[in-house]
Amino acid sequence: MKVSHALSAFALAGTMLASAPVAAQDPITIRIATFLPPNGLFTGAEGVFATWGKQVEADSGGLVKVQIFPGGTLGAAGRDPSAQLKMVTDGVADMSFIIPTTTPGRFPDDSVFGLPAAENSLEASLAYWTLSQAGIMRGHKDDGFHVLGLCVNPPNTLHTKDAVTKLEDLKGLRLQSSGPEQQAIIRALGAAPIGTVSVRDVAEAISRGVVDGTLKDWIAVNSFRIVQSAFHHVDIPLGSATIMIAMNAEKYRSLPPKAKAAVDKNSGEALVRLMGTRFDGALAQNKEKIAKDSKHTIVALDAKEKARWDKAVEGVIADWRKQSPENDKLWAAYQKTLGEIRGGKRAAR
Repeated sequence: MKVSHALSAFALAGTMLASAPVAAQDPITIRIATFLPPNGLFTGAEGVFATWGKQVEADSGGLVKVQIFPGGTLGAAGRDPSAQLKMVTDGVADMSFIIPTTTPGRFPDDSVFGLPAAENSLEASLAYWTLSQAGIMRGHKDDGFHVLGLCVNPPNTLHTKDAVTKLEDLKGLRLQSSGPEQQAIIRALGAAPIGTVSVRDVAEAISRGVVDGTLKDWIAVNSFRIVQSAFHHVDIPLGSATIMIAMNAEKYRSLPPKAKAAVDKNSGEALVRLMGTRFDGALAQNKEKIAKDSKHTIVALDAKEKARWDKAVEGVIADWRKQSPENDKLWAAYQKTLGEIRGGKRAAR
């Protein structure tokens, strides 16, 4: 009798549990930290991160919530461009905007994009992702982080405090630089590279006379207020910088299937195309805005003068290719991939 009562009680309890509503899973927060200033191309209300985050939240059915911490607000290290990857691998941030050249030696093959080749951000970014997916780019596979997207910023152009109209005007100028390839380009043009000034401090460094100018794209000169101290611009492509959007690997692996599916759907080539398209659109707008400002002058070199600049830079490309057989092979693969993308024969995978 006692056994019968016990079994009945057990069955009743099971029925009650089965009929009880299942508790909803708490939202998973993905914290994106970046040194980039607020309200920019990536950090604005309609920026890349917000667009990506809203779509991930929607595709996950609200399971994922994305928070953006611009301007280094997620700790002091967040204001240092060179600390972004460590913030991700240490778990201080779940995601970040990483400039690979700020971690010397970690991503050696990214240097190929510092050489003048691509005409816009989208085609260069698709080539970057394609080469990475093919396993060509060293450093991209790591136990500490998971790459969500790769991008190449629009080509850098010259921005100086005083007017530059010909190659000789660069002689003796001190130009803020980032990475060895950009430094080599600056030397080849006859100027002196200054690598001790952060991109965040370029505007002040130009106004104080610490440097005379910099090589940056038309978006960065607005984002970092460089236009407030550099009023002369030469519109010639002089290499680019790579960007990596990465997530802490443990955070990525811990995502439940629905959340991970939402992240994956909006990452990879989808994120590459989002970044490249936004960059190219913003570049056109920023350049047009600067061109309309009477305080600024934009020089478009004539064919003869441009050929002189191109010839000076050709030596930088040749020297880079000669550094190792791997460099030569990578340059060939990059050129081949660019050609296929331009011809519509290939898209990133």
